Amino acid sequence: MNDPPLGPAGSVGDARRPPQPFREVEMVRWGWRRLRDALRRSIHALKPTDYRNLARFADDLRTWYCSGSDTARGLEMCVKSVRTTAFGKRWATASDRVREGASLTDALSNASDYLPEFFLPVIDAGEKAGRLDDALAFVANHCRLLAGPASAIRNVWLYPLAIMIFGSLLKIFIFLAMGSLSGAFSMLIGELFSWLQLAVVVMILIATPARYYFEQLCLQFPIIGQLQREIAMNRFFRTMALVYGVGGHRVEMMIHTAAKAVSNTAIRAELLKAADGIEQKQGVTEAFRVVDPISDEEKSTIEIGEMSGKLEQAFDAIADKAEASMLPKLRTIQSLSTKVLMYAVMMSLAGTMLSILLSTR
Repeated sequence: MNDPPLGPAGSVGDARRPPQPFREVEMVRWGWRRLRDALRRSIHALKPTDYRNLARFADDLRTWYCSGSDTARGLEMCVKSVRTTAFGKRWATASDRVREGASLTDALSNASDYLPEFFLPVIDAGEKAGRLDDALAFVANHCRLLAGPASAIRNVWLYPLAIMIFGSLLKIFIFLAMGSLSGAFSMLIGELFSWLQLAVVVMILIATPARYYFEQLCLQFPIIGQLQREIAMNRFFRTMALVYGVGGHRVEMMIHTAAKAVSNTAIRAELLKAADGIEQKQGVTEAFRVVDPISDEEKSTIEIGEMSGKLEQAFDAIADKAEASMLPKLRTIQSLSTKVLMYAVMMSLAGTMLSILLSTR
């Protein structure tokens, strides 16, 4: 009886199965890629967005575009006014890419890590629909609306974080001043471990499927949840109006394009249910009926728009109403954020001082 063939490693079946070390290396590479992607998305989510300069850039580019002048030349001039910003530095070659035949969206994608999630999808929709001026106008207005509240909300966690980091460094310095190198080293290891734990929690909430459940939970809070829904409706239906008004694309593809402008993953997943309904040969009204974040009144507006053949106007009406409703909430949150910041700073200072006292006893 003949022996079974041996693989390169000299074991039975090695010819049919890759060596175990090879699979382990591939698993390590896969894990490293996932970790690197999670880190990149976490850093991107925590970077401050320069809404004011983005609004100014979009306004300037729209003015140039409406004049009928060369787009590449206009882009070059508009980028100069924001060249000192993080995204402006990455747009240094954007005008050259447009001259080479790239779309405006592709040319601006170099700075995607410094742009809000809705920025490029809305511009892309405007380009495809031949309504870039409307897309730029919406982007400029939306960035202006978010500039103040976004800055206030960022300060609520940024200032206390800076105080806590200073406290960690101060505790280590106190041990060094006391001549206790071992105590300083132990404190350094302990502080690094604590900050690493915090970083892991943040990464899990931002860059894993846990983000969906976290953002779904945020929707349950009275003011914050309503505001997130209205911002999502404003972005989604404004983008839908841009692409639907021109036609030439399947409705489910329009929904996918518009959903990219929505940053809340829970709402985005709900909106994509409408695309699934369209693929199953449902009408627009029926497809959107299963989307929970869309209110009954908004669904009624969609139904009337479909029956009258005025869906573009219906989408615009929903976006306008969402924008009008979210304005007072944005002002309220901006005002509340200032008060919350004061308490957060006081609590972080008290906590830091208490931690320093306990660590040096």
